[in-house]
Amino acid sequence: MLLSEVFDHLTYGELAQINIGGSDTQGITSDHYPQIVPHINLALTALHKRFPLRIQEIIVQQCDWIQTYILDERYAETNKASTEPVKYLIDSPLFPFKNNVLKIEQVFSEFGEERPINDENSTFSVFTPTFNSILVPYNDEANAFSVVYRANHEKIVVDAGFNPTAIDLVIPDGLLEPLLYYVVSRVLSGMGGDVYQNESQLFMQRYEKACMELEHYGLTNKQNISNHKLEMGGWV
Repeated sequence: MLLSEVFDHLTYGELAQINIGGSDTQGITSDHYPQIVPHINLALTALHKRFPLRIQEIIVQQCDWIQTYILDERYAETNKASTEPVKYLIDSPLFPFKNNVLKIEQVFSEFGEERPINDENSTFSVFTPTFNSILVPYNDEANAFSVVYRANHEKIVVDAGFNPTAIDLVIPDGLLEPLLYYVVSRVLSGMGGDVYQNESQLFMQRYEKACMELEHYGLTNKQNISNHKLEMGGWV
């Protein structure tokens, strides 16, 4: 789905009667990009938080003196600009780690065994003090582990070369409707006045209802990960 298609839906649909990109004007022009795109970025993040749209994986090399590992690009092996003394995130130039962690889904040992998360009754459990960190109670620098996480979308940046017809939003077509509702809700909430605020709440309710229907009918895929990356990469 191209970003320009989203612009068209907004222009001739939910924003048709509003002077920000509505059909009564010239649609969403370059003057509107800085106003509309941040709302679309937030809508995409909200959908990626709610649905497992993008699942990624990173290998973490353990160190004896580190117990909590932060999934941040400062610790990525390919990040040559970082001054961190230990780079324990094993990524590659083709697939560099980015700060796009929304939620840690699964953790696997280097033998491909899934480890419990936040289970105080399990000796083998790891813990997540924050959304992007993992605490390993029993550390061993000879071992590595793999983290499967729910990732955020690629941020849309309005720059000199910005072209909506060349930007592909990698989401299912079924999520277009809630995306539009979310964007319009935010646009209206910033316009002030009771009428716009009430309309904003109405569109946010429509967003919530659309998401609940997708969840109810199982129209978004729940991914089950079987981990073999560590074994295939020669870690075992």
